[in-house]
Amino acid sequence: MFYPKVDHSFITAFTIICKGIQENNDYLSSKSCPYPSGLKKALSNLEVKDVSEVVVPVAVSLTDEELLTHAEQLLLEFDEVRGQFDEDTGTSERVSYLRAKTSLIEKIIEQREMIHAAINAEKFKKIVLDILDDTLTDEQRTLFLERLKKSL
Repeated sequence: MFYPKVDHSFITAFTIICKGIQENNDYLSSKSCPYPSGLKKALSNLEVKDVSEVVVPVAVSLTDEELLTHAEQLLLEFDEVRGQFDEDTGTSERVSYLRAKTSLIEKIIEQREMIHAAINAEKFKKIVLDILDDTLTDEQRTLFLERLKKSL
């Protein structure tokens, strides 16, 4: 058997589609629905009962890591450009260089913070769910999750 890769964006899109089908009977038959007819037919054959329990994981995607790597490479290239400055390089060019470099460093820091926040949120969620699984009965867990949904 072959199982295609299912990433975060697919899970998010599929969850949104399932919620759309669940909440609106005309979701797939609407003129604004952009999906090809074969996909619409396949999706309409799905029995969507309750997608509120679907948990979309918060995960660090490879694109985040690639973005950081690319940004850090740009930072190194910026340093190479600075090395090419000579005595004739004007003050405005040097200031422009420093502004661009500062902006790039800020973006790298923001991206790293977002990645670490996502990792910490996922760890926290796993810990809480593990504790709930270990300490609560199925009925208590369902009641807890319903109350949590209502409060959010």
